[in-house]
Amino acid sequence: MLKLLSITTLWAVLSLPTMALAEDIVKEPAPTKQAMRAMLHANPVPNYMAILRQAPADMKLSDEQKSKLDEWYQGHNDQSQEAVKKIIEAEKSLAQASLDGMDKVELMNKADELLAMRRALIEQKTNCRDYVRTVLSPEQWAQLTELQKQAIAKRPDMKK
Repeated sequence: MLKLLSITTLWAVLSLPTMALAEDIVKEPAPTKQAMRAMLHANPVPNYMAILRQAPADMKLSDEQKSKLDEWYQGHNDQSQEAVKKIIEAEKSLAQASLDGMDKVELMNKADELLAMRRALIEQKTNCRDYVRTVLSPEQWAQLTELQKQAIAKRPDMKK
């Protein structure tokens, strides 16, 4: 029942217009559940670090691996969170501009800016993926990708 409620809640939040999320997300300083929902919205590629930060003991991460991954996280998380906030702000601005009757050319320019922000975030996340692959053993990488697939399968917005 709790799982169904959690899935239903996640689906409802992901289904809301971005403007409804923007007010709370933009003010949040730390990656909370709300911020993770925003990350899922703004970034369609897997978030490997989120899985690794909660890695099960059977992944057998060494202290050196944990240290390297934590260093990467500390050096890049704020940048990713800021990118998500900017994407959500840009979506809100784009929606408002459309409501205000902005000229189509100007509106498409704003859309292009938004798409460039999304691409930059996807690039950041892909850089993270590539770094994680250098830190993990092939077996750990296979385990991580399996955990990521399981996490994606639980997301209502990613079901077929």
